[in-house]
Amino acid sequence: MCSTYIFGLKFGFQLEGSECIEALIPFVKSFSFTWFNLQAAKRRYQKQHDTPMPIEMERVMKEDFMVC
Repeated sequence: MCSTYIFGLKFGFQLEGSECIEALIPFVKSFSFTWFNLQAAKRRYQKQHDTPMPIEMERVMKEDFMVC
């Protein structure tokens, strides 16, 4: 059985074996989309400006990616 925690929140359903993994796939996909695109944007910014991306700009871009 598997108690599922997502972003620190416990969900009360119990799943067997691969059902647990199947339930988490949409969350993993959205996280990986956001993370990979944010890393690419940070690399592009650093190449263009020779400085790391400001934290506030990084937050705004992360929110934009999470909405997509």
